[in-house]
Amino acid sequence: MRLLDLKRFVFVDECSTNIALTRLYARAPKGERAYREAPRNWGKNVTLIASLSAEGVGATMSVEGATDGAPSRPT
Repeated sequence: MRLLDLKRFVFVDECSTNIALTRLYARAPKGERAYREAPRNWGKNVTLIASLSAEGVGATMSVEGATDGAPSRPT
């Protein structure tokens, strides 16, 4: 590994999230009960793809939906 020039390496990282994230636990004043409905998995999923190198984070892009399938072709 010492012979490799780490500045030449660029890694691609991918992560995904739902844009309607809600806290799992509510907060209330001491002695009062917290109650409310919370939306679950409402809205769209967003995938973030970024390049990482020894210099830091490089080019990034976000994609609406998942990136685990074949790209759709225009009709």
